[in-house]
Amino acid sequence: MRDKIILTFLLCGCLLKSFAQKADTLYWHDATTKNDLNAIKEIVVHINDSIDKKTAYWKGKITSVQYTAQVNECRIPIQQDTFYARNSDEIRATITNEMIQLGKKTNCDSILRIRKIKRYSNKQLVQEVMLKRIGDFADCPCGEWKFYENNKVAKRQAFGSCDDSKLDNIFLVKTIWSPNKQFKLELYKEQMLFAMPGQGSDHMATILLKDKNDTMLQYISSNSKDDEVIMYRDIEVDWDLNQKIVWYGRGRLFYLEKDTK
Repeated sequence: MRDKIILTFLLCGCLLKSFAQKADTLYWHDATTKNDLNAIKEIVVHINDSIDKKTAYWKGKITSVQYTAQVNECRIPIQQDTFYARNSDEIRATITNEMIQLGKKTNCDSILRIRKIKRYSNKQLVQEVMLKRIGDFADCPCGEWKFYENNKVAKRQAFGSCDDSKLDNIFLVKTIWSPNKQFKLELYKEQMLFAMPGQGSDHMATILLKDKNDTMLQYISSNSKDDEVIMYRDIEVDWDLNQKIVWYGRGRLFYLEKDTK
């Protein structure tokens, strides 16, 4: 009942704010049931010109609350994200987001993002981990990870510092030069954070396109768009200098003279 009252209040707030400078946004699980509060998928509250609060719902119940902000040219998570179980008020996880500006550039690759993640089961803390990321590079373990049993630390694992830009989670396997020696692809395997038996060949790939002066032009990783990511075992490199492109897999390519980042 409490969730439905809150949901009704938020819905009314969204309608009222439609007369303000920037209206809040509603999304529905099914566009044909927009008169049913239980069909709301999420409500995005535009706190100001740069900060949004996104509340997700399942059958009228809050399942997560997240904040994002426009920083430089990127929209990134800020403050604390909270995730709830669908069938109870139990918190499943929290993520505390921090950021550090790297240098004076204003692109996404100038922001170091740090996430402190706590996971819960049956209202008990079971795991604390920390990850860092620069731009769309893969998440890199950092800090001290803790695993709990019966509310006591059962295992600890230490990684590198969270406050620097060093990424220890990608490993250079090979470098492939273009036929004219003007460009090169650096092919990296990403560290698997949690691997099951038999997954030894399932590494995702990070691929850097550089020119002959070692200037990075473009890159992809497991955090890139779905139509760009690739597993390392699926990499197939084919240079087409006439079209000024290089293929690194089926349907996946870089433009040699176009920086899309």
